[in-house]
Parts: sequence; C-alpha cells; structure tokens
Amino acid sequence: MSLFQPASPAAALGKLAPALDWWRAAPLTAPGGALEWMHFVIVGQGLRLLVNLSLRREAGEVRPRVVVLLWSGGVWSGGIHEPRMRDVEVRAGGVDAFFGASFVRSVGGDYVLHLDPADTGVAGDFVLRPEAAPLLATNLKLPDSGRFHWVSVPRLSVVSGELRLPHAVSLTGCTAYHDHNWGSFDFGGDFAWEWSFGLPASPLDPWSLMALRVSDRARHRTLVAGLAVWRDGQLWRDFRNAEVEFSRSGRWAEAPPHRLPALDPDTFEALGSPPLTASWHGRDGSDWIDVVGSTESSAQLILPAGGRLVVLSELPSRLRVLGSLRGRSVDCGLLGMLEVVDG
Repeated sequence: MSLFQPASPAAALGKLAPALDWWRAAPLTAPGGALEWMHFVIVGQGLRLLVNLSLRREAGEVRPRVVVLLWSGGVWSGGIHEPRMRDVEVRAGGVDAFFGASFVRSVGGDYVLHLDPADTGVAGDFVLRPEAAPLLATNLKLPDSGRFHWVSVPRLSVVSGELRLPHAVSLTGCTAYHDHNWGSFDFGGDFAWEWSFGLPASPLDPWSLMALRVSDRARHRTLVAGLAVWRDGQLWRDFRNAEVEFSRSGRWAEAPPHRLPALDPDTFEALGSPPLTASWHGRDGSDWIDVVGSTESSAQLILPAGGRLVVLSELPSRLRVLGSLRGRSVDCGLLGMLEVVDG
C-alpha cells in the first residue's frame, strides 16, 4: 500500500483527494474483464445511504450500473438502474461522471452527488467534503492474475445534504465514507472480501477507521489484510497483513429483508447468509487495537458473473473499538457498514 498525507490537512485535502481519485475508465477500453466503481456511504443514527456508480466490462460489453440502498428506521429501500451507454459520460483523468440522470462531480475539492428518483426510487442532493487523508493501495494480485487497486477517503463531512422520501430529510452534519476501486478483474473470480469502515456519531469525535480482508473465494488464504486508524483526519496507525487478525462469527438466520433482484426464498440457503459480527485485531510492538463490528441488518445484491451467482452483502454495523496507539488510549463506539463479497 502507498499512503499519502498532506502537510496541512485543512488547506490541502480539497486538492489531494481528487488528485488521486479520478476515473481510470479501463472498462471502456480494456480488451478483457475490467471493473471500476465509486462508492459512497452517508452515515447517521439509524441511517445508511449507499451510492455506487460502476462500469463493468463483460464479454466485450460495457455495463454501467447505479446502485442506491437506503436503510432508515430499520426499513430498506432503493434499487439498481442500468442506464444505456449513450446516457453515460465518464472521462479518464476526471472525477465527474454522469450515469443517466444521476451523477457525481468534483467542485472545489468537494464531491457533489445527485440522485434522480427515476433511477432507483431514491432522490437527493449532497455535498461531501474530505476530512481525512486518503489512502491509496495499488497492485493487489488476485489468484486468477487480476490486479486490484483502490483509493479510500475514510471520512467526509456532509456540508449540505437533502434526502427526499418524498418529504425532505436533511442529512447536513452527517459523516460519510468513500472509496474508489478499479482493476483488471471481474466478479466471479477466485476472491472474496470483508470490507468495513467506522465513523463517529459526532463530528467532534476524533477517531475513524477502515478495515479489510481480501481472500481466495473459499477463504482459506488471506491475500491482504489491513486496519488503518485516523485521528483528527491524519493517519494515526496502519496495521497490515501479519499484524492483523480477522474473524467472523454467527450468521443471519433469516433471508435479508432487501435483496436485489428479488429471488425465491428457497434460494437463501444456497446463497448463504452474511455474518453477525466481523472483528479485526491489530498488533505491532506496544500498539494494539481491537475492532468488533456487530451488524444490525442486511441487504444483498445478486450478480451473475463467471457462470455463478456472486453475492454482495451490505450490512449496517456498530463498531466497538478499544486499543492503545502511539501512547493514546482508544475507547469509542463508531457507526459503519460491513460489505461482504461471496461467490
């Protein structure tokens, strides 16, 4: 992994994030399988709003997709929209991308998101401002020779945000997470992952984190593990690979309340169910941290790929964090999301 931090966060973050976080647009030109997506999650008490804009090349055809999932008051809504390529505008080297009527733009270093209700049934406008140094990871080799890269912006503030349900709900003052992923691979390959983040319930709290484990599909071999912790927007501690232990336990006994596309309930056992908890433990010298994420609900996206069904589970979670990092005690609760890819 390569880490980038500005000398002066307040002055430089607005320039640093878009300098790293631009569309590579490989699915538009690559001859084989290729994927790229931008992923945003806005977090509030009892609320998660997930927005994913993706390009996927499969069998020589580029398939754009917009996924919006809203979990609010214990109820899921949202959907999947696949616009026509003629209604999609993505240019390599820039942040701006238009997927039908929904879009993301970079304005003065902020991310501007617009969700059109005709696409997924969820409408809203949001301005997200980076509040933490981004992390860049490159050239993770997957078992089937694919390469995987990503940029994470682990903490953003919602400087303005309105969700329309159809009544207007202000999300101004909430926090958000963002990552951008790309590579020469496709879902259905020999890989799986658990990917999580944690954000404070109050913007005054200093701690935030990102944690992941990428493995082979059977989860017998870990390809990469990471646990990064930020304090007041600066990377405070980064644990990697042998310094990280990961575990997951329990499983949801009932089918997810929101599954796209909807499938016969009898297929639930065949597809499997996501974990109830996921835990990361970082250890290096005198520094240590324990992160236990307890999931509160689940939604699943079912994606045919590679001759099989790939399951992407999105689970709102609460994280309990204890540790000692660089001489500072860490004892906090964070709000987040756990993503699990199976298949």
